[in-house]
Amino acid sequence: MVVLKELLSGIHNIPEPVMDELLEIWTPVQPGRKELLTICGNVEKHIYVVLDGVQRVYYLDDLNREATIFFTCTPSFSGELDSFFITETFKVYF
Repeated sequence: MVVLKELLSGIHNIPEPVMDELLEIWTPVQPGRKELLTICGNVEKHIYVVLDGVQRVYYLDDLNREATIFFTCTPSFSGELDSFFITETFKVYF
């Protein structure tokens, strides 16, 4: 939670009571190495914060070859944000 709090504080000065409420909605997850978090064609339902390691975003072309779009490193927000434009509900994870 310390890394998440520092990341959020670096974006905007958030009063402590508001920060406490904001941090309560985040749920820790530890995806496995090479575990897919968002499948192509699915609507994203989460915002992630990379606290340790690197997250790679990629797609498969018509020949099933991987093409990396970008890497997300510690500490950074992550997730397929464009997908949120077509959904009204989502959860946040770190």
